[in-house]
Amino acid sequence: MTLVGLQAVLSDAESKQASNPHVSQWLIELRDAVVGAENLMEEVNYEALRLKVEGQLRNLAETSNQQVSYLNPSLSDDYFLNVKEKLEDTIETLEDLQKQIGLLGLKEHFALTKQETRRHSTSLVDESDVFGRQNEIEELIDRLLSKDASEKSPSAVPIIGIGGVGKTALAKAAYYDDKVDDNLNQLQVKLKESLKGKRFLTVLDDMWNENYNEWNDLWNVFVQGGIGSKIIVTTCKESVALMMRTGQISMDTLSIDDSWSLFKRHAFENMDPMEHPELEEVGKQIVAKFKGLPLALKTLAEQRGDERIKDLGNQYFNELRSRSLFERVPESSERDGGKFLMHDLVNDLAQIASSKLCVRLEECQGSHMLEQSRHMSYAMGKGGDLEKLNPLSKSEQLRTLLPIHIQDLYSPFLSKRVLHNILPSLISLRALSLSHYWIKELPDALFIKLKLLRFLDLSWTEIIKLPDSICALYNLTTLLLSSCRYLEELPLQMEKLVNLRHLDISNTFHLKMPLHLSKLKSLQVLVGAKFLLGGLRMEDLGQLHNLYGSLSILELQNVVDNREALKGKMRKKEHVEKLSLKWSSSIADNSQTERDILDELRPYSNIKELQISGYRWTQFPNWLADPSFLKLLVRLSLSNCKHCFSFPALGQLPCLKMLSIRKMHQITEVTEEFYGSPSSENPFNSLEKLEFAKMPELKQWHVLGNGEFPSLRNLSIENCPKLMGKLPENLCSLTELRFSRCPKSCKGIVQISY
Repeated sequence: MTLVGLQAVLSDAESKQASNPHVSQWLIELRDAVVGAENLMEEVNYEALRLKVEGQLRNLAETSNQQVSYLNPSLSDDYFLNVKEKLEDTIETLEDLQKQIGLLGLKEHFALTKQETRRHSTSLVDESDVFGRQNEIEELIDRLLSKDASEKSPSAVPIIGIGGVGKTALAKAAYYDDKVDDNLNQLQVKLKESLKGKRFLTVLDDMWNENYNEWNDLWNVFVQGGIGSKIIVTTCKESVALMMRTGQISMDTLSIDDSWSLFKRHAFENMDPMEHPELEEVGKQIVAKFKGLPLALKTLAEQRGDERIKDLGNQYFNELRSRSLFERVPESSERDGGKFLMHDLVNDLAQIASSKLCVRLEECQGSHMLEQSRHMSYAMGKGGDLEKLNPLSKSEQLRTLLPIHIQDLYSPFLSKRVLHNILPSLISLRALSLSHYWIKELPDALFIKLKLLRFLDLSWTEIIKLPDSICALYNLTTLLLSSCRYLEELPLQMEKLVNLRHLDISNTFHLKMPLHLSKLKSLQVLVGAKFLLGGLRMEDLGQLHNLYGSLSILELQNVVDNREALKGKMRKKEHVEKLSLKWSSSIADNSQTERDILDELRPYSNIKELQISGYRWTQFPNWLADPSFLKLLVRLSLSNCKHCFSFPALGQLPCLKMLSIRKMHQITEVTEEFYGSPSSENPFNSLEKLEFAKMPELKQWHVLGNGEFPSLRNLSIENCPKLMGKLPENLCSLTELRFSRCPKSCKGIVQISY
């Protein structure tokens, strides 16, 4: 029970470390010991994962009569001996630290000690200390004295602001004001009068206060109640229960059967556990570990599978934002997710609190700081960074290495000695970024020792191929390959990355989509997916439920009919915001099959960017012009749809800002249908950029004169050799006009209103 004993005094040690250097050193040694124990546990877990994964692959290979000599699903006696020695050393270190508790005078405290010893607020305030708040004080007093019948009773008056801004002082000033004191009875007096002679039941939940005098003051409020009045008190402390001077009800933990019934009710809410015997077995193992604690069981059981780490992170961020620890940058928008800044006081506090663990390499002074550091960043340089990173050989416990890219620094290279010698020695790394380095290849040995790595960022590198050893990173959860413009393929055994949750392959133009991505069962976020139909099937696309960002589907001419297209489950991919649909330039078969297929490829309604290229039927499906469906669409590109003889009715799409139409060879005129509804005012109300290009048969543009294109800033008409007649008038927002390879008579027709 060493860790339990250490945990009990941890709160007291943290409160004393600033005034007692011996306690501070004890905490450092304790942290190092716990980190070492955690590393050992994760190493053992890694080997367990390796045995499981390679054992499964071995069975699969044997079933398929494939070569299996490269697999080694076993552990040597030396490995077990090494683990045993490390475990004994760790336990010995922890026991030594526990023996020092008495010498350091550390005492056991409950987990809520910090909350119990927090700064108490009183109703007394020195009015001479309140500056610049007179308006706020008067407003608050007016709200407190208001007797508006429309308000609920009692009504709340929230005061919000960042920590230290003066919220408590403002409340005190109003509380102490004579007008408030004359008009509002104190709660204690009012409550006492309300309960006088009445029989009541009151619940005081989760009491921790052991001060008898304070309990007696509270008790006096209730003594005027009628005979038979009761107070229920719930507490974890027996000393609190003893203050009640009456019989108590002690609650034991649940039995195994009752624990399983509770867990099953919440975990298997919408399914029969008998249909999933493997889940039932795992569930019972979990229940046994929680030793009959109902709240823990219920909380764990209600963790839905779709409540991903990203969702939890958003909840935490919103909680911090609600407490004014983050503030939105005024010019940022909801559409781009918004930009936020941290209050500089919070930033200063974070730096002070983490100064020993989180460091900038340039600010490290001496080897002692390097040995203590767990998370490190540094500014990328021009000379390969060997001299800068060479001291990291002393940072065996380093968990994060984050190079900061300097905007003016163009593609800095990284020394081979760093890749071959320094990085492989950082065996405790959990997060590694090599983003923006000029790296064309990585040594295969780099990842063999980085067994604990969970986050790897190789974005914006020149890498062509990933080493096969990356597939042995069984703990890896995030792999970022965005904008690796020369990357051609992913390793064949990617399915071994059993914990991979986030994969970003956006803007990897030469990358061939691997056939086995659907086998990555833990994958929750796939950004920039590119499906080349033929090798991949629509069913493979349908199995990937958590695609994010951009998605490209190529060679759609290989889709036989709408039933096959339906297997892609496009309407369920709610996180895809940018979609590209491409057919090859093969000859159309003069059927409506193309339209039926495109109809089934309709995306989820929150799509923001859409590109359709090579579509081979004569008309577009109705959803492409539905303003209630494409209500968030911002960019639309239609190209190389050579058999279409009419535009879709796009004029009523509410958020459309950029429209590009190219290579539509059968289009002869821009008709009134293009605007959506001829009677509506201001068609294309949000459109800012419009492009027509390579339209060899376009001859005429019908102008409504209903204030169309009120926001248009950029109009480009290129290679439309037959276009004549009138063009849009009174383009009051137009700032850029481009004509190229169009009749000369067309250039003077556009009427611009200044």
